[in-house]
Amino acid sequence: MMKYIFLGIILFTLYMSNPTTTEFTSFIADHVSTEMSNEGQSKEISDLAGGLSSMLAKASVVRKDFIFASTYFIDMSLLRDFGKDINDIHMLGIGGKFIPISK
Repeated sequence: MMKYIFLGIILFTLYMSNPTTTEFTSFIADHVSTEMSNEGQSKEISDLAGGLSSMLAKASVVRKDFIFASTYFIDMSLLRDFGKDINDIHMLGIGGKFIPISK
């Protein structure tokens, strides 16, 4: 009986912490900003890149909700059209965290 209660608590916690699309776009903006800063870009340029990334993510993210977790996909072909060598973004959102996955 106790194992079912424990399992129920875990599943409820995962359900309540399943990230939304808004949380994902915020994560992308923060991640890009941080990466740009780490590469030596100014705060203004890093913030601008983060904001543009967030706008791109909002416009093109595809979220699949699996109740306890979600997957997120962003097609980066637009940037590849401009000569940028960048892969599509595939992420798993679970427990309020985002984990890169490859396809």
